[in-house]
Formats: sequence, structure tokens, C-alpha cells
Amino acid sequence: MICALPMRLSSCCGMRRGSPTGSFDKMTGQAYNGFNQNAIKGAMNMRRMISFLLTLVLLTGVMTQALAAVEEKKVVQDAYIYLHEELNVLVVEEKESDLSYLYSADGTLLCETGFDSVRELEGGFEVTVYNGTINNSGVVSGAGVMLVPMQYGDVESISDRWQLGAVLTEATAENYDYKSFGEETSYYLVDHYDVYFKGVQVGTLGRLDYHYAYAWGDYLYVSNQEGDYTYYDKTMTPSAYVSDYASSSEYDDVYGVGYFHRGSGQQAFVPSCTLTADQVETAFMLVGVEIVDLQGNPIGKLENMYESVYDFEGDYARTRTNGKYGLIHKSGKEILPCEYDEINYGDETFFEGGYQIAVRDGKVGYVDLNGQVTCEFKYSQNVVDSLYDMPFNTLTDLDGSIIVLSGKAGELPQRFAEVQLSYNSGCPLFVGVVEEGKVGVFDLDGNAVIPADGRYEDTYDLQLSADGTVIVGYDVNRVYSVYTVEQQADVGAALEDIGNMAAQVVAQQDGGWDCVCGSHNSGNFCPECGAARPADKLVCTNCGFEPAEGETPKFCSECGTAF
Repeated sequence: MICALPMRLSSCCGMRRGSPTGSFDKMTGQAYNGFNQNAIKGAMNMRRMISFLLTLVLLTGVMTQALAAVEEKKVVQDAYIYLHEELNVLVVEEKESDLSYLYSADGTLLCETGFDSVRELEGGFEVTVYNGTINNSGVVSGAGVMLVPMQYGDVESISDRWQLGAVLTEATAENYDYKSFGEETSYYLVDHYDVYFKGVQVGTLGRLDYHYAYAWGDYLYVSNQEGDYTYYDKTMTPSAYVSDYASSSEYDDVYGVGYFHRGSGQQAFVPSCTLTADQVETAFMLVGVEIVDLQGNPIGKLENMYESVYDFEGDYARTRTNGKYGLIHKSGKEILPCEYDEINYGDETFFEGGYQIAVRDGKVGYVDLNGQVTCEFKYSQNVVDSLYDMPFNTLTDLDGSIIVLSGKAGELPQRFAEVQLSYNSGCPLFVGVVEEGKVGVFDLDGNAVIPADGRYEDTYDLQLSADGTVIVGYDVNRVYSVYTVEQQADVGAALEDIGNMAAQVVAQQDGGWDCVCGSHNSGNFCPECGAARPADKLVCTNCGFEPAEGETPKFCSECGTAF
């Protein structure tokens, strides 16, 4: 069904202000632009005076639904629209009022307040209402909830749980943290910082007590202006844990003893640990050959031995043997053997979009979640444009056209004059120019989700959400359209298969069995009802094959793995 956003729409904002290093590294004295409304508008991503028809179009597979399904459409005069690609939230600015409003992709108004300025943050937006004061900014979540009230000169979203607001006071050119650009230059010092956790103020830091911060779940690492650091819990109580060395990492690996959680001071991955998975960033660790949870319970076991196993990034960790790299899942299952020159390493970026880029013998290719090659390793790493963990890659053909490599389908047959890949590494869509003035959106199979028929002329006319489910387009008729795309679920199914395999591994490691009466036991007889332990069922840990009842083979008949 196609529906439309209501008349009250407002758009997008680019950077509201420029602070040092893009966050709170104030002492460099770089410019603060936040109080010149014209400068703000000039920085906006899609700043065009238009009259547009805003419609929401449902795409199923690769074909758009017939426009006859339109139930309602509204013309909105002189407006702009911008997509928060991670949150799938629309920021639309109406020309008449010059105010911005937040909407979901289906047209639901998320926040009744209209803002003079909106700037994208991690997990939300910095919002401002001009009221004649310097302290007029706050933070709104992607759901439209005010996390930090609009009473600060600058704000920072450290994570989806932690935010910071800086109260500013007037200062001089000789000593300042921020300065504004306008008809007159003004200077400001930080008076103090208010710290928020999940929308509640939990503490205050002095001007010199804050330089930058990292969030690890419910815990906050703060470095001050002198380079000293402190860990805080969600009540801003400082951690008493003392390490032999300064580090912003979540855990301290004490040789011969174990891992200690810096924020709480507890030893983690042992039975006495009281931390829960939702309180921390990393909830499991490789200890010996077992992957264990916070209480030391095994959730996986290495299938093979390696010279090195690196820290887990999300659900995966790189392995290394004889100078070659591989990849394992947290269940211990080996996804890729150690035969690759390079496997992209980043913060939870393995298998973005369901496919992993890798280099083998100097050639670039892709594999899927089961380790199967989905794009042949035949492209020299010297000619592909990047090794970032994205489901697409590009290289230039001899005639100057662009070849697109898909993690799912390999080399796509169609050539492009220009290709714009999403800045979000997991996006399963890309924008392609088939010829001058004809731009479309294409999926992992090379299908045209939005055809390159001349409706869109430039790659910047199309915005893609991180998950590929929302597209915002600005066409040649100065019409904004918001498309919602139904993505395939094959990646999720593959992840579920791995999860089931992990459960099988845990059951085998535990050595226990579940009785028909409901009790979990480790002995040969149930102490609750006296039932005998059933014979163990053979299941291949590599492919999941189960031999017929009564059969006890030594090796799997499907893949050759030893039982």
C-alpha cells in the first residue's frame, strides 16, 4: 500500500556546528559554527528549494507496486527531506516555518516538537530550538524520545545509552573552548558537563574532568584533560579497580589469573561473576579451547587448534596459523580455514550483509556464512577499489566502465558509468549510473530495485538506509519519494542455523541430558523419576547430519567429519 506523510514535514539538517575533532575535544580551539542559521542551512546534505509530492512506495522483491494502489497523496510546498540511514528516520523541513520534524519511514510523526536545527548522532539526533540563549540544544532518540533536554550549548551521544551535555558560558578570545561565526564572533568556555544514562541525568563532570569517553554497555570510560582515566557505572560511581596499565578496553587480561571487568572490578567469565550480557559489550570470551559466557559456562569449543585466535568482533574472531588467516564463529565452528592472506578486521564488521570479503593468494573474493565461495577468488587485490567489509566491491574495466562484485552473485553482468556504494558497510543495495542522467538502485543479484530510467539523474539523488529497507529519492520533477523495500531473509536463516549448531555443541560439552519429566541431569539415571539416560544421538558438528537410529559411524557420510 502507498501512503503519504502528513502536511507538517520538515527536513534535514546537516552539521549544526563544528567542534574540535567532531565531538568534545575542545582544547584545540577550533571553530564552533552552531549559532549562524544561514551557515547551518548551507551545510545541509540535500538543500534544494522545491515543491514535492512525498509518497511511500512499497517494493516487493525488485518490482514496485502499481501506482493505482495510491490511497492518498499530499503536495508539500518548499520542503527538504533527509534520511538517518542507521535509524530509518526521516527528517523533513518545511520551508514556510523553517522547522524540522522527525518521522518514521511509514509516515508516523515521532516527535511533536519542531526544531530549528537537527544534526545526526549515533542512535539519535542533536536538536536545537533558537531561543536567544547559547544553551539551547538537546538529544532526541530515533524513537522521538527526548534523552537530553534542550539546555546545553553542545551535546554528544557517546552510545545509545550514554549522552553528554555541555553547559557553556561567555568567554574571551584569550581563553575559550568554542567560538561562533556570524556577524560578530563570540567565545565560550565549558562550565561543566552533565552526564545522562538512558535519558536520566546521573552525574556531572567539571570542565577539565572530560576530554573524551567510550561506552561499554552500562559502563563509561572517561579520559580527562590530563590523560588520566576513570571507569564509571550507570550511577556514575567510579570503579575501584586498579590496573597495571592504563587502557580503555573493557577487560583487563591478567596473565595466569583471568579477565577482570574494569568497570565493575569483577573477575569475569567465572561462576562468581554477577554481570549480565545486557550490561556489557563483550559477553563471552575464549578461555583455553572453550568459548565461555560471563559465568564461565561453555557456549562453544574450538573445532581446530590455531597459533593465534584474535579477540571476537561481534560473533566472529580471526584465527592465524602459518601466516594465514581464518575465521571462527562463537560456537567454535570454523567458518574459514587458515588459508587467507587477509580477512577484513573491524568493529563487528564480519559478514556485513551476509557475505565476507577476503584475499587468497593475492586474489579477492567473497564467502558466505557457511564458508562457501560466492564470488570467485580471481580479482587481483591491486585492482579492486577497497577491501572494506561490504557486500559489494568495484573495479574498473579496460574500457573505463565499472565492474561490480557482489558478495552473493559474484561479478554482475551489467557495467556502470559510476557506482556509489553506501557508507554503511552492511547495506545490500548500491546506486549505479548506467549512462549519463540515468541512475538507479540495484541489489545483490544485480536487479534494479529502482530502475535507471531517467527519473533520477545523480547518485546523490538517492539515499539508502543501512539495512536497505528504506530509500529516499529526489527526482527530476523535484519530487521526493520514500520507498520501503522488503529484504530477503536468507541471511537471518543462515545465522539461525549457526545458532542451532552452537546449541548442539553446548549440549555435547555439558554432557547432560534432559529427562521426559523436565529435569536436566548429568548421571545415567534421573534422580527425580528414575528414568534411564537415553543413548546419545550422533550429530555432525560440521554439517548437522544425523545418522539413522542405531547406526554408529566413525565419520560423517556427508562431509567426512569425525563423530
